[in-house]
Amino acid sequence: GDLGSSRPHPPDSARKSLSEAAGGLQEEQPSPSSPLGAPHHGEGTPKDGEDTLEYPDEFQPLRSRGPPACFELPPAPLARNPYMSPLLAPDGMLGGLPPVHLVACALDPMLDDSVALARRLRAL
Repeated sequence: GDLGSSRPHPPDSARKSLSEAAGGLQEEQPSPSSPLGAPHHGEGTPKDGEDTLEYPDEFQPLRSRGPPACFELPPAPLARNPYMSPLLAPDGMLGGLPPVHLVACALDPMLDDSVALARRLRAL
């Protein structure tokens, strides 16, 4: 049976095989006032060949209407760790690195950080 369902199953005489149930039925389209995928009867039924799906009237998309009120992250030890952000490393630590090859592109969100690190490494 269905998990969490307390309703009994219909008797076998009320059940139909898939082929019996599908015989002679036309594909029905959902209406704006019925749940998505629910049968729709009456006026406004799409014409044959139109594959349209509409959302129920009370549907609310899961999108925000604007930016969050607070974008700040609290200071964390990880954000100040020179192994996570080499720009914060002291010159002595950067001077001990083997030759470094930085790769960045024009649309790289970390482009400014890469350029700043390259300048620091050249200056050593």
